[in-house]
Amino acid sequence: MRSNNTLHLVSSELAKLAHAVKQTSAVTTAMTAMLKQFQSNPPPAQVKAVEEICVTCGATGNFNQGNPGYRPQGVANQMRLPGFPQQPYQATQSNQNFHLNELEKIKRMNDVSLKSMQNQIDMVKNELRNEIKTSIQTSLSNQTNEIKNMMASLL
Repeated sequence: MRSNNTLHLVSSELAKLAHAVKQTSAVTTAMTAMLKQFQSNPPPAQVKAVEEICVTCGATGNFNQGNPGYRPQGVANQMRLPGFPQQPYQATQSNQNFHLNELEKIKRMNDVSLKSMQNQIDMVKNELRNEIKTSIQTSLSNQTNEIKNMMASLL
């Protein structure tokens, strides 16, 4: 009777571990998809704050309230003076790299956890296999002894 209880406990442990591995695998798959999505999408453009100061008098204020009807094609809300070319924009990817690094780190931790769980499942399987083998051998030995005793009593 003890071996049946042990088998039941081991099989329930095995079922719990298998369920945990499936959940971890699903999380790892989802995180891998998110990581691929982050890697394929360009980072959002970052906007720098501009302090609006009048070059002539040094006063602060909103200087974008000029003639709203006149907007030359290809020009944003401000006109540049001759000799002052537009500065090239360089987007920083530090934010995206941080998120990618964090996702990579979490993915590696999940992979390690998944391998650990798989090792635990393998160990439980081996224990269960050994327990069943021992139980069968004991049962066969007991039955063989009973048959021998019955034969001896008949003779």
